[in-house]
This record gives sequence, C-alpha cells and structure tokens, in this order.
Amino acid sequence: MNFMANLPTRKVNGIGRVLERELAAVGIETCADIYPQRQYLSQLFGDKTYEFLIRCYLGLGRTTVQPAEEYERKRYLFTASPRPSTHQAKHGAASALSLPFVISAILSSCGKS
Repeated sequence: MNFMANLPTRKVNGIGRVLERELAAVGIETCADIYPQRQYLSQLFGDKTYEFLIRCYLGLGRTTVQPAEEYERKRYLFTASPRPSTHQAKHGAASALSLPFVISAILSSCGKS
C-alpha cells in the first residue's frame, strides 16, 4: 500500500482523463486520497467504480490471467455517399467521357468554337 499511496490516480491502469478529472473534483489526486472519501464514491460513481477504486487504494490488481475470448468481430463499412450500382457507374463513366463532345457540339452550334 505504500507504493500506491503516493501514486497519482492517472497512473492507475483503468483510470482515464475523464475519471481523473471527476476524482480531482472531489479532492482525490492520489490513491491515498481514495480511502478518506470512500463514503461518497459509491453514490457519485456507482458500485462497480467504487469497488475498483477501493481495490486501487489497497493495491490489489487482477489476480487471474485469462486469454482473450475468441469471437467474430463485427465489421462495419461507412461511406460518405452511397456507392453507385454497376449500371450507374458504367453510364456515369460514359457520360463523363462524352461530356467534352457535347459541350463542343453546343459551342459550335452557337458559333463559339
């Protein structure tokens, strides 16, 4: 516990920037500050975070090491705009290629070639 007493809360694995700021707002800067404020922690942060913080104060970590669970990850593909269908892509490419000729024809009919 001596090692944990002077350890800033941000150095504890599992305490990020947001929780660090929330703890600082109630006067908890180091792990030694957790115990005197224990009466408020459950009400402010919930039971799970309360138990986590008490374990941090006591210097207890996870004692069981397990391999990561095997599961199929979901994959999502986000695009800014919908993809054109193959038919639209072919006609769009044909339109883009013929556009200079259309413009040239319009300009020559107006006498501006």
